[in-house]
Amino acid sequence: QAGELYEKAIQQEPQHAAALSGLAALHAMRFTFTTDNAELQKAANYATRAIAADPTLGDPHVWLGYALMRWNRMDEALAEELRAAELAPDNGYPPYFAGCVKLFSGHAAEAIPWFQKAVKREPPHGFAYVGLGWAHLALGNLKECQWCIERAIALEHVPDAAPTAGASGYLGECLRLLRQLPEARAACMAGIEAAERSDHMYRDTYRAVSLCALGRTALDQGDTVAAHAALTQVVSHIRGRERTLGGGFLVVQALAGLARAGDGGESFAQASRLFETRDRYNFSVLQTCDESTTLVELARAAQAFGLPADAMLVRARDAGSYEARLLLEEGVRR
Repeated sequence: QAGELYEKAIQQEPQHAAALSGLAALHAMRFTFTTDNAELQKAANYATRAIAADPTLGDPHVWLGYALMRWNRMDEALAEELRAAELAPDNGYPPYFAGCVKLFSGHAAEAIPWFQKAVKREPPHGFAYVGLGWAHLALGNLKECQWCIERAIALEHVPDAAPTAGASGYLGECLRLLRQLPEARAACMAGIEAAERSDHMYRDTYRAVSLCALGRTALDQGDTVAAHAALTQVVSHIRGRERTLGGGFLVVQALAGLARAGDGGESFAQASRLFETRDRYNFSVLQTCDESTTLVELARAAQAFGLPADAMLVRARDAGSYEARLLLEEGVRR
């Protein structure tokens, strides 16, 4: 309905900057649940038209930056978000996406100040707390990560809070790294339940993130039956919803975990092939849906089969993985 109103406004006034910017935002957000590149192209086109119509408007720079980020044109994306922050200093989205660009580029320390700015804006921004938490996790600040994710969870029922739906899965992953495994398992279950109750645009992604974290936690506990059940659900879910944002990374992680949970070398081979070819599913970056987390899971599976793992862990460490740093220091003992 909003899209129809924006379209009518543009029909009456083709240079209506606010309506053009609204359509840019609409198509950018549609990408999160369609992962259709055409939506990003529409977002970029409308944003460019809005900027031309009103160079003082900040919002279109936000959505042009978002499209560029999803196209992995990170320097250009950051420039747009910085321009948006300059033009609209009270808007929480420019610092949020600037933080995402830095975090997804492997620069967690540089991401933190941007996420800190975003969480100070009104209304509260649940996604920004997840981003801030994950930047802290990449740096090994696990207690700070825990606090941030708990804040995001608390905002899930606050109106107009840009809420997440299932951030407890991220809490579970943080608690797993803190070696609080029973608590991690409970948090993952809470994340699954929250995602399943929602119609959130990230519902499918967050459910699979929680299931992957649950599978990793169960493997760390030596519970291969529970791990197998959780990770099988990831593969089945995303095979049925191939457009899930970041779903490709999650399927690779699940297959690697299934190899460790008893499915053997064929699952590991499938995981490795999919990671290299990326010829199916969506490989957009999101917290845990990324190179570093996935490389760690492939390395742990390789180590379980007596295969070389250090090269993958080095790649994961260089991409910003705290767990990879731990495993390299420990000699891949777990």
